[in-house]
Amino acid sequence: MQAREKKIWGYRIFLYSVLVATAVAMMFVYRFFVVDTVPDTILLRKGQEETIEFQMPVTARIHASGQELQYPKETSEVAETMSKAVAGIETPVTTSVSIVSGDAATYTMDLKYMGIFPMKSVKLSTVSDRQVLIGGQPIAIYMKTNGVLVIDTGSYVNQRGEEVSPAKDILQPGDYIINVDGEPVSGKRPFTEQVENSDGQEMILTILRGGQVSDVAVQPCISEDGIYKLGIWVRDSAQGIGTLSYITSDGDFAALGHGINDTDVGCLMELQRGSIYETSILAVRKAEEKQPGELTGILTFEETDFIGRIEENTDKGIYGSVSEEFILSGNGDEFLGDCVAYPVALKQEVKTGPAQVYFELEEAPAFYDIYIDEVHYNSGEKNRGIMLTITDEVLLQKTGGIVQGMSGSPIVQNGRIVGAVTHVLVNDPTRGYGIFIEEMLENN
Repeated sequence: MQAREKKIWGYRIFLYSVLVATAVAMMFVYRFFVVDTVPDTILLRKGQEETIEFQMPVTARIHASGQELQYPKETSEVAETMSKAVAGIETPVTTSVSIVSGDAATYTMDLKYMGIFPMKSVKLSTVSDRQVLIGGQPIAIYMKTNGVLVIDTGSYVNQRGEEVSPAKDILQPGDYIINVDGEPVSGKRPFTEQVENSDGQEMILTILRGGQVSDVAVQPCISEDGIYKLGIWVRDSAQGIGTLSYITSDGDFAALGHGINDTDVGCLMELQRGSIYETSILAVRKAEEKQPGELTGILTFEETDFIGRIEENTDKGIYGSVSEEFILSGNGDEFLGDCVAYPVALKQEVKTGPAQVYFELEEAPAFYDIYIDEVHYNSGEKNRGIMLTITDEVLLQKTGGIVQGMSGSPIVQNGRIVGAVTHVLVNDPTRGYGIFIEEMLENN
């Protein structure tokens, strides 16, 4: 009898262990799952009902910062309050909650899986509903760096026939040389002339490396052709074609959806000044597998084509303001005539499913069909939160998919602008990534 009881207890212990292990495993799976399916920060339009959906049963305790509202005790009143989801309540186990934000600027929503396991805290912020003029037009971009960017260091032969490398182990690719002997560096040519006229005297270079400013000493050496050199390659500007994403009511613009990186070093280029200009697409190199396509346009940078100044180069795109002169010149009417006002979608409103990209391939921007395959609310890379596939047969026939120069093209879903195209998958140019419009507008 005792042996049988021990056997039963053994089975029970085993069963309890399996149940506990399963519960713990499910907790971790759901915890990981919710991190990507629920944004860390959710914006709410003031006074409007917003529905937040969860892909699992949770309870949500929502309270304003520094205060907490308790819901009524009567069951009927609780049900009515829950249905309206006034901020400051705790919901029963549910897969969605509707919230009407009040006067408080921020709220906190604490989530628990099945009302038991803590999942995450979400910041809720109240914002005003807004509209932007969506772009879609190609733009020519010119950007001047802050100082000169070191592309690489190397060696050369001096007048004694020796191989020398004065800057080796002192400067490195990605450094920005912003001052020489306390004087600002205005460009590549003036910097090269300073080195050539140094007469071999030690130079104190102020460099920007990884966001930190420091001084280094380097001594030019004369080469076999009689010119003083440091043995470095530098760059002071970048230019190319991109797509305008939107213009705000204040005349601010955003484009690209990603920053301008140096092609050799790969780092985000430090902006000193920059401009955008009107341009036209001359030809399209069709994308093929493992070979990205490209738009070819006119890069004249004429004053008559000037649109505005670039004021920021960030990982979310380039930002600036449209010039008043451009609007008053008459060019603005023609250019802005292709811009259409669209309401802005909040991040949680972006869903997998059909959408469109607004993009100029010929004479004016047009809508082309796409499909949003995946939505990653908390992607580590801000400009890869949306994964999409080009499905429009006309666009596929002409471009083969996403091509270089298309970055910044607005994405529209359910009558709202939801983001902009940012990257292409090299192995499959019909697919690529986009950034949420909510992320881009944080800089405006």
